[in-house]
Amino acid sequence: PTQVLIEAKILEITLTDEDSYGLDWSDTFNSSDGVGSFGTQGLGSPSSAGFFLDFADEQFAATLNALTSQGRVRTLSSPKLMASENEESSVIVGDRRGYSVITTINQVTTESIEFLESGVILRVTPSVDDEGQIMLEIHPEVSTGLIDPITGIPSQATTEVTTRMIVPDGQTVFVGGLIKHRIDESKSGVPLIGRIPVVGRLFSNRTSTTTNTETVVLITPTVVQKAESLIDRDSIDKIDQLEHDQDREGEKLDAEMDMFFGSSTSMKDPS
Repeated sequence: PTQVLIEAKILEITLTDEDSYGLDWSDTFNSSDGVGSFGTQGLGSPSSAGFFLDFADEQFAATLNALTSQGRVRTLSSPKLMASENEESSVIVGDRRGYSVITTINQVTTESIEFLESGVILRVTPSVDDEGQIMLEIHPEVSTGLIDPITGIPSQATTEVTTRMIVPDGQTVFVGGLIKHRIDESKSGVPLIGRIPVVGRLFSNRTSTTTNTETVVLITPTVVQKAESLIDRDSIDKIDQLEHDQDREGEKLDAEMDMFFGSSTSMKDPS
């Protein structure tokens, strides 16, 4: 089967109060640039779920650089995946938060720790047509997990979408609009006294911090024609140099062996 190299970059952009519901990417992209000629429905406009899909260009790079200069962009992951045609490949970038689970069976109480997983999951399934263009089925998922500091009960909110688009070999696709609202709650207080019922509340303080982020995914698919293309040029050059050095060492050893055995033979020659 045809192999497709999927190079991805998953970025997290911190949102401000003005754009807490997501950046307006329609100002960055011009849907009349001819991208519709690739036959992708809805390209260049946000979907009903708030997702935005388009081809990354210089205008997008300029917007991203401006956000980076403001310290609002963080790279979560830069994975490279080798996918067989019509086979799904996935990458997960997230965190695990532990919480206590108390179970009572036959008047015996046990406590165990379980984990709430949340973050970004990217699933990509490629296929290649006769013209070398790549059909990508892209399934991004963003989930937010929260553990109540009082009850200890976990909760999770997930946003996901599945979309398909035709991408020329080596072209970069941009997926935006993956919004995540995270609430972090913390408790501080006077040691020991803070644990006393009723009185402890007077000596403790709870704070809640809300952070809004948008996850942006860049995907570049490349059809792999030869096994050699899996190795970067620097690696190939290093291998060639190593083989060259080995050949030189071999020639040097042959010369030394010829000199040794040649002189040994002349010593045994009765003439």
